[in-house]
Amino acid sequence: MSTTDTPIKVLLDEFAQPYAAWLLDMPEANIQSVQPLTIDLARKEALRADSLLQVYLADGRQTLLHIEIQGKSSNRPMQWRMLDYVNAIAQRKNKEGLVSLCSVVIYVGEGAGKNDTGKYEIDCLFGNKTLLWYYRVIHLWDISAESLLETGIPAIIALIGQTRMEKPSEVIPKAIQSIKTQVQDKQKQTHLYTILSSLQRNEEVMKMVEHYLDEMEVDLFDTPFLRRVRNEGYEKAISEGKEIWEAAGEVKGIEKGIEKGIEKGIEKGIEKGIEKGELNSLRTAILDSLSLRFIISLHDYSWLETQLNNINQTGLLRFLHKKAVLADEVSTFMEDFQQLNPLENKELQPV
Repeated sequence: MSTTDTPIKVLLDEFAQPYAAWLLDMPEANIQSVQPLTIDLARKEALRADSLLQVYLADGRQTLLHIEIQGKSSNRPMQWRMLDYVNAIAQRKNKEGLVSLCSVVIYVGEGAGKNDTGKYEIDCLFGNKTLLWYYRVIHLWDISAESLLETGIPAIIALIGQTRMEKPSEVIPKAIQSIKTQVQDKQKQTHLYTILSSLQRNEEVMKMVEHYLDEMEVDLFDTPFLRRVRNEGYEKAISEGKEIWEAAGEVKGIEKGIEKGIEKGIEKGIEKGIEKGELNSLRTAILDSLSLRFIISLHDYSWLETQLNNINQTGLLRFLHKKAVLADEVSTFMEDFQQLNPLENKELQPV
């Protein structure tokens, strides 16, 4: 699976400082600031780092921190890809006086990178080492959920769905409580809740997360974009309701108040618009979940968007959204989609 745009990448972008401290194995207080970097690593073959951070320490030192998120499959062995990254980054930053570079690979998915030690060398026939390279390896799937809870860092705790979780009924409430009490910014809270839910590998645990969040009246999909979609749905409902009132000759304008004789028209218009707004929200949630977790070409995204627009069953869209959240690969979702969508009988385009 492609992991460049996974929820973990979102965490790295939005919570760079706590992640830098965790990956460099130091207290966050030791870090003065973190600056995300974007540098051109273009070569004959595509080479794009998942995350590159300039980390400034409180004692005046600084280092580059290069992070890759990797699933079960890779086009090339990870050690050779990492060698390419290190070489490219070092050459690009050498003119600026590169002093320190640390690299980390975070493996997600059961068994991913299980044989990767992060330590490699090429010997010389005469006893010397021609080449040595090293990167830190984190097998997220082999870490206990409890150990992440012990960090006390909400952005790190949001990863527990990809760890070994032996007692979900105890871990999940603690994770949610940690985010609630330590993160005051409501938007960041919602981001963490959403990622906590989307990273669950077990459907029952995901339902557990959603249950606790429902009790807290947290809307996982209350993003600015989706708020706009819902608002458009409500506005369209009012508009359609108004047309009904006007057709009946029973309205003089919303601004003059709702009169008794048009209540049924209002209800019908709003109900119709809200239903359309919900369908649009579900369609967008499916696309958001897939584009957040995987790389999808513009062609395939547009194709899928068109197919989803043809589905008007709320239940089917909700089911497809769960499939999008739980799929190991985008191709898995596409296969399920082809089987579940009664409106599409054509062969899916390759992703």
